[in-house]
Amino acid sequence: METSDNKWHDPQQLLSLHFSFAASRVLSTALQFDFFSIVNHDFHDTKEIAKQASADENGTRLILNALTAHGLLTKNNDNYYLTDFTARYLVKDSDEYVGVMMENDDIWEAWTDLPYIVKNGSPRREVGQKEKGPDFFPKLIQSLHVINLKPAQKTAEYISSIIDKNDPIILDLACGSGVWGLSFAKVNPNTKVVFQDFDNVLDLTKKYVDNFDVATQSDYLPGDLNEIEFRVDEYDIAILGNIVHSIGEQQSRQLFKKLRKALKPGGKILILDMIPNEDRSGPVFPIIFALNMLVNTNSGNTYTLSEYGNWLKDAGFSKMDTHDIGSHSPLIIGS
Repeated sequence: METSDNKWHDPQQLLSLHFSFAASRVLSTALQFDFFSIVNHDFHDTKEIAKQASADENGTRLILNALTAHGLLTKNNDNYYLTDFTARYLVKDSDEYVGVMMENDDIWEAWTDLPYIVKNGSPRREVGQKEKGPDFFPKLIQSLHVINLKPAQKTAEYISSIIDKNDPIILDLACGSGVWGLSFAKVNPNTKVVFQDFDNVLDLTKKYVDNFDVATQSDYLPGDLNEIEFRVDEYDIAILGNIVHSIGEQQSRQLFKKLRKALKPGGKILILDMIPNEDRSGPVFPIIFALNMLVNTNSGNTYTLSEYGNWLKDAGFSKMDTHDIGSHSPLIIGS
């Protein structure tokens, strides 16, 4: 039965939905040709931009118009200009450039295989496999660092305000840039952070550690988080920042149990992830991201708060709380 708040009322909306992939392709193509950086270097008309990008003039014009229609450029007398937003996040010279994860076709190519995956239940390849992971995940680090920095800062500020210990030892698992642990180190100079990830990822983590000027507060634990045996009663806080969705229920539940033993009495596990509502009818992002895990992993998914609560209880945690960190999903705190 149709409800009064049903947003679907015109079949043209279905055409828009079906064609919504085009916006993603426009953005990726613009990044591949580095159009935003070219405009930032004071090339503004189509002919100049196409020449700098070694691209076709008409194709360039159509992409620039599409970017303008989406509000990523402005246009005046057939000249194109950056917005403050695009100058900050889509110009390669910017410290806050997030286009690294969007400028290649890996995600696009994986999603084109969706019918095969739905029929067969698993992808032809899995980006989380040990032999592929060390090559795949470094591509994401710069973009995810910028995207997660504000939620990480809010997480560190909140948790630091509610824990009793002034010199906590924090384990940041599959840390990538280390954005979650780094934020704790900046909030409290007495904090020690152990960054865990693949060897070649930790090489990148160390650069972020140096940029944050927290090298004396940092240590490193190389390896696969599913294979490492953690010391018992070693850490005050363990952080899983956007990890659970990629490793799936079985590995996550095993990891929760390992981390419960690795935490000191009164320790906390922090989980940041994409969390759908209980009947998995929304919000859109966590629901679509579950499909992204189907496309890219053999066991990944997104999980509800009740599922996390059950898993934490089974692992030996007595309490689960949540806290708003200004992201798409709340911070989960297991104590």
